[in-house]
Amino acid sequence: MGEKKKLTIRFFISLAVFACLFGFLFQKVTYLVQYKIHVNDTVASFYQEKKDSIDVLFFGTSHVFCSFSPMYLWEEKGITSYDISTGQQPIAASYYLMKEGIKRQHPKVIVLETYALSYGEDYATKARLHEAIDNIPLNETKWEIFWDFMPRTMGYHERLEFLFPMIAYHTRWDKLRSNDYQRGETWRLGYVPTKGNKVRKRVPIITEEMEVREENIEYLDKIIQLCRENQIELVLCQTPITKGSRFLKANKMLNYIKRYVEEQGIPYIDYDIIRDEIGLNYEEDFSNATHLNILGAKKATHYMGEYLVQNYSLEDHRGDENYAKWEQEHEQYEEDIQKHLNKLMKKIEKRRAKKEKEENSEG
Repeated sequence: MGEKKKLTIRFFISLAVFACLFGFLFQKVTYLVQYKIHVNDTVASFYQEKKDSIDVLFFGTSHVFCSFSPMYLWEEKGITSYDISTGQQPIAASYYLMKEGIKRQHPKVIVLETYALSYGEDYATKARLHEAIDNIPLNETKWEIFWDFMPRTMGYHERLEFLFPMIAYHTRWDKLRSNDYQRGETWRLGYVPTKGNKVRKRVPIITEEMEVREENIEYLDKIIQLCRENQIELVLCQTPITKGSRFLKANKMLNYIKRYVEEQGIPYIDYDIIRDEIGLNYEEDFSNATHLNILGAKKATHYMGEYLVQNYSLEDHRGDENYAKWEQEHEQYEEDIQKHLNKLMKKIEKRRAKKEKEENSEG
């Protein structure tokens, strides 16, 4: 081999090494300057999970990360799962995140929470899109998002910041704090324990329907097709909603979705319908009008675990040395959850005492 050819080969090898190193460092620095909120880190942490180690993936809005605890599902059933959910996650973002999840984990079952299917176009704000999309690596999925999904009402520069998030965050250098240098609690597996306690009203079950935005149906169809192509079981679910005109409208839309998917043979779990079966307590299980707290999440997760085991061939990985990490992280999770639960129970006990005092004074 001639000397010139050797130099050429060395040059391209050096260039490739430099490009890989630059890409790695650029990704790390980008993550450093991003805003750190739990839903953002949820997506980033997913990529740290061992490939093909997760059997069930949950997708959707904050209703998912407040309602389903993968570690509690592990504790009860030995099922491995992860919540790839973000605040007000548009259904289109769920579709693209699903593509990423399938590539890395090849899950047996995907659970999609349906609340986002009631959203209008105004819910796909830049902030919410950043939460969902920023931590997807620069790959074919992200290019697909850039060309096919980003609203055409956005200018080119605005769309470009979703491809390269550094554009949106590069001015944060003087605002970095200690938590910017830390990863989130990976043992939560996307779950966010909420320790609020708001007394909610037990609303009547409604049966009326309202048509859903066409683009939402389009992406739901894409999700159905994606799961079928990859031979993945798809389950849709609707977590409890308690009051408000916006939520009444959402319920009507979700009734439409329920009929739409059931006609295609896709199961739909409506937690409002089964609220008595799971023992939902409207005085103690809600953090606010639409989100369950730790107590409510345990009930929702327990029912989901029972449903998954009864309907799908999912292994119990407890005791399997290949899943020793889950056993170890479960101990961290238990310690973490107990702290949150203690705070929640103090709030509940205080409210109970106040209610008892008021009842006694009236008597």
